[in-house]
Amino acid sequence: MGFRLLSLLAVVLSISLVQSSSGADAADSGAGAGTGRSSIAAEPAPPNPWGYNFDGGSLIYSPPSTFCNYFNCIASFWNGVGYVVQCVDSTFSLSGGRTGVCSQHGGFSRNLYAPTGSPTPTPAPSSSPPPAATQCGVERWAVKTGTDPDAGLINLASTTPTSITSLTGLPAPSPIPVSTRVRPTETTVFSITATLTVYKREDDSDYHLVVSDGSGHTMITEIADPQCVGAGSPLLPGIRNARSEFDARLQATTSFKPANLTVTLTGVGFFDFNHGQTGVAPNAIELHPVLDISFGGVPPPTVCTSSTGLGIAPPATVPSGIDGFHASWYGQSGYQSLCAGAISTGIVAYYNSGSRGWVSGRLGEVAYLGTWNPQPGQDQPSVLGGDGTSGSPSTDWPRFNRVAIQPADYVAPGQVAWFQFTIQAPSVPGRYTLAIRPLIEGAQWMEDYGVFWVVTVLRPDGSAP
Repeated sequence: MGFRLLSLLAVVLSISLVQSSSGADAADSGAGAGTGRSSIAAEPAPPNPWGYNFDGGSLIYSPPSTFCNYFNCIASFWNGVGYVVQCVDSTFSLSGGRTGVCSQHGGFSRNLYAPTGSPTPTPAPSSSPPPAATQCGVERWAVKTGTDPDAGLINLASTTPTSITSLTGLPAPSPIPVSTRVRPTETTVFSITATLTVYKREDDSDYHLVVSDGSGHTMITEIADPQCVGAGSPLLPGIRNARSEFDARLQATTSFKPANLTVTLTGVGFFDFNHGQTGVAPNAIELHPVLDISFGGVPPPTVCTSSTGLGIAPPATVPSGIDGFHASWYGQSGYQSLCAGAISTGIVAYYNSGSRGWVSGRLGEVAYLGTWNPQPGQDQPSVLGGDGTSGSPSTDWPRFNRVAIQPADYVAPGQVAWFQFTIQAPSVPGRYTLAIRPLIEGAQWMEDYGVFWVVTVLRPDGSAP
């Protein structure tokens, strides 16, 4: 929020609500703690189908998989080990009862509860998402999955340790062969240790993993779906292994999720066509398919470290019931200081302060966040994100000038929508701004609260420009 008054309010709220804590939050280190309830003013829990509330009931140790569709979760919510609590910056953590819970989010605020003996909501939230229909790829698919004539040339008995810098420095072939391998790169098994920044499930059922060395170099690694791999592929056992290892730790969906975890990946070198994919290397090299993934280990050496500031708390009161379509700003995640090329996630909340609901998929009723003045300007492309068109980077936005769409199918008057979007730091150090404003697509722009994001792209040595 650009207004000094709201920023001051956020600081005052944070000072008044923070409980003493030590250590790192579970979102960042897997540990955290917080018990009891704070004396925060009675603000109701976000509307949700389970009746979760702050008033009392049972602690929530196993929230449903759709929990974060209704609550503003911290980046690594699902890595937490404990019960659900709210942090001072209004985010939610799954590390209640652990030392240092919410230490990166202003401190512990209060517990979230499930009402004892509450009725099953309709429709009942699933404990796991329904299985998606398997759809396989086409482009260089035989080479990607090891069913090509050259698959027998892959040396699976040897692994070559390397780095993102080394791989992205290799010359890209021109033209790229459709059904044969580029030797020796595509017949070599490589191993890299890097930071997994974001991941998602692609339309071709692959897991798309973006990894970074922390110095502005990124590349894509892909874990294929075993159902899309021919039974005779020598890579199938490794693909099954990697897919199983990943699923045991993270849950990929069709939208990018942040991870920021150190991983060691082993996979076959592969040159893809450059379509402006999120995280693509300059030469479009990938590890595809990944045959093994392990979490943890020594992170790659770097002098630049990305960070996100504390979130900005919502105002004490907001208007409601205004005739027509209206939205009130209701808090946001903090500004980012990012290494060149780093990928991060922003979250902003808007309260439906009007009398009409927001309906996803219905023109004239669906809510979006659009680019706004002064930077990059109304309906203009941004250097921080987009859909890969009009000169924007490809970061999974709905369109180059539409930053995010409402996360729920329906947002009723009086409910809060948590809009989430992905940004990528430009390669040139500097200070970049992304101004946003909510709108009902095909109908009207809603209130302009001067909401913007500030992204500082750090120098290679980690210093601010």
